[in-house]
Amino acid sequence: MNMKTFACGLPNCSVTITKMSVVRRVLLTCGVFLVVVFPACNSKVQNEAKQMAEQIKSAVTENHPGAISTKETGYRMKARIDGKLWEATSMMPLENINRVIGYLDGSYIGFPLNSQSLKVGRKIEFNESNVADLSMDREAGGLWGGKKGEAVITKMDDQWIEGTFYFTGSGSSLNKIVEVTDGFFRVAMPANAAR
Repeated sequence: MNMKTFACGLPNCSVTITKMSVVRRVLLTCGVFLVVVFPACNSKVQNEAKQMAEQIKSAVTENHPGAISTKETGYRMKARIDGKLWEATSMMPLENINRVIGYLDGSYIGFPLNSQSLKVGRKIEFNESNVADLSMDREAGGLWGGKKGEAVITKMDDQWIEGTFYFTGSGSSLNKIVEVTDGFFRVAMPANAAR
C-alpha cells in the first residue's frame, strides 16, 4: 500500500495518508484544520478579547482619576435606563465630593449624598437645587437632569453605604424624558463621615 506522512503544522502532529484522490486530501486537510487549528485560534481570540476588556477598564479608570473598579462585593452601581440595564464599571469614592458617581464607557450617573448626614432610612429628594445627573453620548441625547426622584440609604456599616435610587431626567438638548429606575449603589464609608 502506498502511504505518505504529512505534518499538519502543529508540534508533534502528523497525518498518515494512503493513496487517495486530491479532493480527499483537501477535505482531510480542511477537517484537520477545523478540528485542531480552529479551536486554538478561537481560544486565542477569546484571550485577546479578555485582554482588550481589561485595557478598556483600565482606560476608563485612567480617564476618571480616583475612580475604583466595581465588583459584586465592593463598589457597585446599577440601574435601568428606560428599561435597559446599565451597570457601572467604575465609581468615585464618596470622600470629599459628596456625590455618588458611577461610570460605564462614556456615560455616568451621579447624585448628591452628603457624608455629614448619613443614616439608614435617610431619603435624598432630587429637585431643582439637588439634581441627579445622567450623561450619555450625544447620539443618545447628551445630559439629563433628574429633578424628580430620590435616593434612600438602605444599609450602612463601618465599611459600606448601600441604597436605592430612581429619577426622571429631562434632556438638555432634546425634549426627551428618560426614566432611571431600579437603581442600586454601594460606596465605601468615608473616613470623614458623620453618623
